[in-house]
Amino acid sequence: MLPLDNLGDRRESFLREILERKIMDLPDNGMSLLQPIHVRDLASMFRLAIEAPESIGQVYNACLEKAVTLNRYLEITAAVLGCEVQIAYAPVDDLLARYADICSAKGLRFLVTHMCYDIRKPREALGYEPHCTTEEAIKETVLWSVKQLGL
Repeated sequence: MLPLDNLGDRRESFLREILERKIMDLPDNGMSLLQPIHVRDLASMFRLAIEAPESIGQVYNACLEKAVTLNRYLEITAAVLGCEVQIAYAPVDDLLARYADICSAKGLRFLVTHMCYDIRKPREALGYEPHCTTEEAIKETVLWSVKQLGL
């Protein structure tokens, strides 16, 4: 999938806007936490759960080890593209009004919901270990997307 963008969606124009040095709007103060998962680790988690009969009826957090702020997420993304990002902040409702044609209220409100999970349970019960860091997963996703989009 394309990377999550600054408005809680996966717009194809997101990386291009960073490359064009456009000011990127973020909701609130950019301090909401985001904790992604790499598709390889998600598949690993499913495989481990399928192979463990004791996992039936259990719930596991499938994510990488740590969360990053939305500010840091944009900084990492821009660095992979070889540039710095300029960020402006606005309340969620202002962004929804400003970007009504390209922004989903559900997606933006989800983006500002802190996502910071503990992976102790899948580690201890299933032997789950992420194969990369959060930063590495973000970088890989950006590089993959650049290739897919022909940037």
